[in-house]
Amino acid sequence: MVKITKWGRGRDVLQCFSTFIILSFFSSIGYADFEDLGVGARSFGMGNAFSALANDASAIYYNPAGLTNIKNAQIMTAYDRLYLGLSDKSILGDGFVSVVSPLDEVTGIGISYVNFHLVNYYQEHTFVLSYGNKIFSQLSAGINVKGLSRGLSEDIYTKVDPLFLEKGYTKTNFSFDTGLLYRPFPSYSFALTAYNINQPDLGLKDKDIVPMSLKLGFAYRYHASDFVVDFAYTNKDWDVYFGTENWFFERCFALRGGVKTGSRADNDLSVGIGYNSGNIQFDYAVQYPLSGIKNTFGSHRISFGVKFGDVLPESDDEFGYIPMVPKEEIEKIQKEAEESAQMVQKLKEEIENYKKNLEALSAENEKNKEKEAEELTKKIEQYNKEMTKALKSEVDAREKLNKITVKNTTSIKVDKNTYVVEKGDTLKSIAIKLYNDESRWVSIYNLNKDRIKQGIVESGQILILPEERK
Repeated sequence: MVKITKWGRGRDVLQCFSTFIILSFFSSIGYADFEDLGVGARSFGMGNAFSALANDASAIYYNPAGLTNIKNAQIMTAYDRLYLGLSDKSILGDGFVSVVSPLDEVTGIGISYVNFHLVNYYQEHTFVLSYGNKIFSQLSAGINVKGLSRGLSEDIYTKVDPLFLEKGYTKTNFSFDTGLLYRPFPSYSFALTAYNINQPDLGLKDKDIVPMSLKLGFAYRYHASDFVVDFAYTNKDWDVYFGTENWFFERCFALRGGVKTGSRADNDLSVGIGYNSGNIQFDYAVQYPLSGIKNTFGSHRISFGVKFGDVLPESDDEFGYIPMVPKEEIEKIQKEAEESAQMVQKLKEEIENYKKNLEALSAENEKNKEKEAEELTKKIEQYNKEMTKALKSEVDAREKLNKITVKNTTSIKVDKNTYVVEKGDTLKSIAIKLYNDESRWVSIYNLNKDRIKQGIVESGQILILPEERK
């Protein structure tokens, strides 16, 4: 927000903007130009802590490295009415629109526009071009190039002021942000973001520097829950943001909450809700000041987003798992997997021996041949059932181990009796791919139904096959 005293001559200008000065300084607390108010109702509901999560179109604002989290082209728009119900009827708000898209699996780009305004008095405009790229699988980096502009409205005071007659009503400049996003485990991510690195000057007469801000972020994800923390430092002032998000009904509805505290005693409490249908997301949040400005109904923000193309639901791998598993537990699972694998191999050999014996029955034993064949066939069926059970135990152990040790699915040991589910796979598409017969999905399901929820397979899951595929 603007420091009016750097724009005009004194008492006339201050008198004209007395209402705005009160709002700008929030009970005599000195705020800077282009104050970090956040964008998007989802992050707003989590207390504005989002730099280490940054996985939707608002990533441009919070951390451009988060563009590497984007899987589909998407657009988001938001509006925020700040401090609703002020006694002087002032209308203070901001708007946001963002378009982002992945270029490939490791690169994302975006463009956005942010507008902050006090109606009939003052506006700030921010135009952003953003780029993010994965340096390697766990580390991403991003950069923003921003065009900043702010201006006062013309009225009977400003249009006769020599300063505005000479300098005009607006000032523009450029700024740069950069961000890093590090995800050592699926459950944990860390962020480091620097905003307005070049500290642009937006003063009409005297210098009015937009200060550089630094932000450290942390996010913990476990299935349908997110926990986030941001620490921000600007001009010897600091703020800490805490937030949480919990999804329900197959990640369709969300409840959010957050708090903010800092050295300027501007403490806030936030709550929010969200709806996500896959291609469409709607969010609403309200932030209420616990100190500072008083006698208000709080700030209210709504946002609406659309994703284009086929949107795959977030898998459990993307939501993360707890990696802090004791070494003894990992070794136990590894032992179970190896023992199951050995049992599978032993049973395969036994089955092959019985099949050979079945084929070698001679005509001399014609009398006993039928009985022997029946006994061998029963043994083969019994051993096949035992082998399937052992194979399931091996697959379950290896899947569990795979999640704990955070390896890629390509590291999972598979053979012709198993199949690793790929993104976009369904039971029917797997049946067609492996057997060229859609109806075989039923037998695949029956063999794995204790491991498949609601008939939906997940990327990276290992399926037991009814028989070896060709």
